[in-house]
Amino acid sequence: MALDVTDRAPEIAAFAAFVAALVPWSVSLSDGRFSEAVTLRFVFGSLEFAFGARSLDMTRGLVPITDVGARYGGDLAQAGTLWLVAAALLVVALALALALVLAGERLLVGAFDPVRAMGALCLGMALCLSGAAWLLWQHTPETPIPVGVVALFLFGAGLLTIDRTHAGRPSTEASG
Repeated sequence: MALDVTDRAPEIAAFAAFVAALVPWSVSLSDGRFSEAVTLRFVFGSLEFAFGARSLDMTRGLVPITDVGARYGGDLAQAGTLWLVAAALLVVALALALALVLAGERLLVGAFDPVRAMGALCLGMALCLSGAAWLLWQHTPETPIPVGVVALFLFGAGLLTIDRTHAGRPSTEASG
């Protein structure tokens, strides 16, 4: 028996928002002369780990999202701005996910489709974070690996293209 994804689309949409909040959108490894550092960039902040002779403390610091502009000044200020826009989109996506979990089918009335809205939010976050990763790649010695960005693109494309006509909701196209 095949799994019908259209019946679980609201749950998948809510899951996408929680994945966006918990999975780092970028993982970077920088190899210095005496130490190495791993940077995990989440949408709401980043966490840096330093290993090697220069650092006795393994954790370098947690940088909250409010310090992104100060942390990435100069040419990277645009990356901080894109990161902040993605964080604002994630707040909206988490609110929509919470509404999907709590309201369930009551949210699926009228012309508003929360599943497609979540897909658009995921694609918006993916585009913003892709731009931020590109700017980081261009202006820093470390190479960001866009782990969460790939997941956001997949969730966004999947949620926007899912067939919702058989999920107890009529198609919005005119018949005839």
